[in-house]
Amino acid sequence: MMKKVARIQSIKACFTALFILANISIAETNIIKTEYYDSVLELSIDNIQNYLCKIGVKKEHISIITSQVILETGWLQSEVCLDYNNLCGLYNTSKSDFYNFNTWQESLDIYYTNIYLKYNDTICYYEFLENWGYAEDSLYISKLKSVCNNLKQTV
Repeated sequence: MMKKVARIQSIKACFTALFILANISIAETNIIKTEYYDSVLELSIDNIQNYLCKIGVKKEHISIITSQVILETGWLQSEVCLDYNNLCGLYNTSKSDFYNFNTWQESLDIYYTNIYLKYNDTICYYEFLENWGYAEDSLYISKLKSVCNNLKQTV
């Protein structure tokens, strides 16, 4: 984790130096501002929830997907999370390994486009995940509901 923090601080310093040399204010350009802030966002539950909202996840599903992240990463501590930036346990069967993402936001973007956008409101999101076959664990949905209920109580 310390390596990741040092890398983030290094990226922040590089961007700051670049903006100073180019005499550009971060606030002057939305493209740079978005890329800058998105690339250095600290991995936290709050930032995950804010990012899910930003990319278009409905409010009622944010706590469910955040709970999935918590289950898949062991509260953001797993090797797959820290080394692969993979928050959702997305697995590449052709390579027999987990997908490796450049940023944790990218893993949520992939989850959003490849899983979340397949959902329709005719069934509840838990049922959708179960029907989708999201997890191999037969108790996954009950574990997910438990984490989600605890998360809602702490927020």
